[in-house]
Amino acid sequence: MNVLRANIIANYLGTAWISLFSLLLIPFYLKVLGPEAYGLIGVFLAFRASLTILDCGLSAYSTREIARRKASIHAKSKIVSYVKTIELIYWFVGAFLFLIFGLASFFFPAGWFKLNKLLPNVIQASQLIFAITLGVSWPISFYRGILRGLEKQVEYNYIAVFVSTIRGVASLLVLLFISPTVIAFFIVQMISSVVEVFLMRKQVWRSLLQMGINNISYMQFRLKELINAWRGIAGISMVSILGVLIAQADKLIISREFALEELGYYTIAVTLAGSTSRLVHSIIVAIFPKFAVNHVRKNLQNMEIIYENSIGFVILIYLPVIICSIFFSEQLLFMWTRSELASIKVGQVLALLISAQLFVQLLSLSSNFQFATGKIKLLIWINAITFFVYIPILFITIQNFGIMGAAFSWLLVNFITCFFLVFQIRLKAAQKIMSFKWFFKLCLVSIFILLLCAIVKNLNFVAYINLMILFVIFFIYYFFLAKKMLSVYSSKLSESN
Repeated sequence: MNVLRANIIANYLGTAWISLFSLLLIPFYLKVLGPEAYGLIGVFLAFRASLTILDCGLSAYSTREIARRKASIHAKSKIVSYVKTIELIYWFVGAFLFLIFGLASFFFPAGWFKLNKLLPNVIQASQLIFAITLGVSWPISFYRGILRGLEKQVEYNYIAVFVSTIRGVASLLVLLFISPTVIAFFIVQMISSVVEVFLMRKQVWRSLLQMGINNISYMQFRLKELINAWRGIAGISMVSILGVLIAQADKLIISREFALEELGYYTIAVTLAGSTSRLVHSIIVAIFPKFAVNHVRKNLQNMEIIYENSIGFVILIYLPVIICSIFFSEQLLFMWTRSELASIKVGQVLALLISAQLFVQLLSLSSNFQFATGKIKLLIWINAITFFVYIPILFITIQNFGIMGAAFSWLLVNFITCFFLVFQIRLKAAQKIMSFKWFFKLCLVSIFILLLCAIVKNLNFVAYINLMILFVIFFIYYFFLAKKMLSVYSSKLSESN
């Protein structure tokens, strides 16, 4: 099977299982732990995501660097020294983070949070466990980037599915039969992170051996590799730092302005909206190495073909999800959480966040295109301007409209940023991309789905029946879209292998 096609299928199957399994568990967490404790989990998740600033884009750079070296006969033998050098740096940073945040857990004021039922000592214990988890799991993003660069995404998904399943089942059993507390939840996350990092590291070195690189030395640290990597990530790190600050600002501001319970409800909407990204994340992850390989081989035409087709497919995949969420967000939330209050509080918020996810993923795809070419100055300027404009708007909208204001601000900033970046790439392309033909198709599909949802919405059936009708229709739609997508990637894009 074509490598790109196999990676896309593996990514879809893996992410589908992880997403569905995680989504099924969230109502259980909400019921057992309560919205306040789940809000605390949301704070730590946002904080963990914010700390990717310290990654400085090195994991994304590693994906590109490994793909480039793999495509070059002369550079292929240097992959091992690069992996070992950067691996040691990641473990050093992980140990540093554990020490810093472990000590901070004894001094960080629980008064930052507006607590109702949770006790300050629970906050402190959770922070300490979080510090251990953070230190242990820090190299995971690096190992993931290496496996993506090696195009070993099938193997990566085996590990991701296994760990996710074990983590979910263990959390379920512990909360049901041992201790229904947020501390027990964090302990399970810590143990599963240890298992995950062990399996990921083992797979990376096994993959290098399978490539015929048999001179692996565990003392192979080269300062030159670190210096070259730093030169390469100088620009990427700026993009990553600003991107993380923009992405996590809403959760941090809400945690300060409102009670943890309110953040808990917002986290539900963010989690569900974020899970839809897995519909297209599989494509974005699979084609990033192809961008790098085509750039090394100076095959810009094929690179732009990959980009154009991927942009179109991402939009076609997201259209039904967005339009369906606009019509049925409250019903979907109630079916998922079994909480009428949650569905009323964040129904409209969910529709806005899902719409924003389309532009987030298009930005990710377009940023990968720019990363592969090494032209990232535009991305730095875009993120810098976005940050300084978005934060004041976010403060104003949250103070005046609450979590609805946060969701609207997130949609607005991503729409404007995405439009500008895609337009700039189109202007500088060697050939005409995103032609009128694509836009005509997208308009037809949008009109069809809008009419379909409007008709189903007005049927005199209960919500379950309406959603089941849409599920069957969209299943057929995605089936034929998947066949078309895999056919295109197999026939046209396999030239980059």
